[in-house]
Amino acid sequence: MGFFDLFAPKSRREPDKIWLNENAKLDGLCGDIAACLKHKQPVFAVSFHLKPLEELAARLAQRSLRPSGPVREYPPSAGELWSSPEPLLCLWPSTIRAFVPAPPSALPAHKLEALWIFAVEHDLSPERDRSLLDYAAALPGPSRTRFYGALDDPLLKAVGADRLGALLKSLGATEQKPIESSLVSRQIAAAQARLAKARERGES
Repeated sequence: MGFFDLFAPKSRREPDKIWLNENAKLDGLCGDIAACLKHKQPVFAVSFHLKPLEELAARLAQRSLRPSGPVREYPPSAGELWSSPEPLLCLWPSTIRAFVPAPPSALPAHKLEALWIFAVEHDLSPERDRSLLDYAAALPGPSRTRFYGALDDPLLKAVGADRLGALLKSLGATEQKPIESSLVSRQIAAAQARLAKARERGES
């Protein structure tokens, strides 16, 4: 950890990484996980649905990056997160709000490598996305959270994949190149909030 890292936020959300399709997204996510493991950074991948996690686990295995055990149904403790040499996969619970894990016992928090939390997709509900960010903020060590998306994800289809796809292509997205943009992240969050309000009014 460098001098300036002492002043960085302990928990930070990175811009979303958006791909043009699900297949490219999962391949890109595998590449990001591999890069983290190469640099000895712990990785925690979560999804709000089981099928994407099963597909991710299969693709990781094809790259000899086998996950640490089966898909979990509840977030692991911080000790597990920072001690596992393999990526941990978790199906994010639908009822979780502010899960506060126990701190690791072996190392002080300021000596821990930043944990990367990769969300395979956004949920239709902004509250479930927020619960993951709250979890990251409650961890005793530094973390970086990134949401991944593809135009054929349920949320992005619901908010208008055609229009978003045109924006992504105007920003330079291709089949092999995603877009990382805080602007796109904000637009997705705003559309997600509008959908939630529409559901509350019984419009969908």
